[in-house]
Amino acid sequence: MRRWCCLLGLLCLAFLAFPRAQESAQIAPTGGPAIDILSPDENSYISGPITISIKLIPANTPIDRLSFFADGKLVCTLEQLPYSCNWDSGPLLNAHVIRIVAALKNGQRVVKTIRTKNANVAERVDVHAVQVSVLVRDKSGNFVSGLKANDFKLREDNKPQQITAVADEDAPLDVVMALDISGSMSDAIPDLKQASRLFLTALRERDAVTVLGFNDNIFTVARRETNPQARSRALDRLAPWGGTALYDVISRGLGLLGHTVGRKGLVVFSDGDDQSSHGTAENAERDLQASDAPMYAVGLGRGASEENLKKLLSRLAEMSGGRAVHTRHVKELDGAFSEVVNELSHQYVLSYVPTNNVRDNTWRTITVEIPGKDYHVRARQGYLARPVTP
Repeated sequence: MRRWCCLLGLLCLAFLAFPRAQESAQIAPTGGPAIDILSPDENSYISGPITISIKLIPANTPIDRLSFFADGKLVCTLEQLPYSCNWDSGPLLNAHVIRIVAALKNGQRVVKTIRTKNANVAERVDVHAVQVSVLVRDKSGNFVSGLKANDFKLREDNKPQQITAVADEDAPLDVVMALDISGSMSDAIPDLKQASRLFLTALRERDAVTVLGFNDNIFTVARRETNPQARSRALDRLAPWGGTALYDVISRGLGLLGHTVGRKGLVVFSDGDDQSSHGTAENAERDLQASDAPMYAVGLGRGASEENLKKLLSRLAEMSGGRAVHTRHVKELDGAFSEVVNELSHQYVLSYVPTNNVRDNTWRTITVEIPGKDYHVRARQGYLARPVTP
């Protein structure tokens, strides 16, 4: 009887060990294929929408599929290049576990896991991730896609910074569109609505759009809307009257975008100089300096011919990483809005935690380049290090 019990015990141990032995055999041996996680960096701070990017070593490793896990949840399954996955990590600088599992053609598995950093309660007052909007074109003027964190070199006040995450053109956009509906726009309103609808149609359903109308006051007619029909209907409620509160709407639009992380942009259309704002041009400029949203200014009529206004809008937009588009004729609005949506759609956003974490209301200069490539890079020129509100 004792002999049979011993034999049964040995069989049970062998049975329990078999699945583990089989699983172990499926893991690629040391020195075989490997996974390199390009973005985010291990031990970095991340928040908001990010792109998880990896490469296989060697690059031609035959795979059945790649599974991307974030905090234990499957977020992407890929079977071919590019090996990148978009994921929203949330608004706070919490720790996250990123795990990539590659199922190889030969039945083996390759696994790579990293952990990002957590900002505890004390750190959250000081740790502030800076976002930098970037556009990259080749020498022919075409947008360059597929760039990763290690392709960029970023400096703040001429000191190298570590890029912790990159959001590329696949990540969703958050756009605030502010349309001038002052009395001077009476004749142009039908064309403005048509051009605005084309702009909204060119955005994807996962892109969120807030539509503001402004004259003496500012009206929110759509708030972070993703439904195309609802976006279009919002424009029907716009009617022209009153003056122009241009500076106020810039500050309001930036305020609405200030709580979002990732790819974003403020698009402001106006046909004239400010007449009705409570704030000043200096107020709007300071808000732009402190914001991480690029501004695109579309000028029509006086907004395209008044030199002082053109210079002001161009300076504000370029400082933020956006630009000003001027058109003298209302029929050219379609092309102007098309240029803007094209740039927003190809925007990269680089995130980094500055080595200088003192928030002392000083201006910090930012430079971005791509070494070894004949590319033209346009980026946010810097930021105002305002204290972070707890």
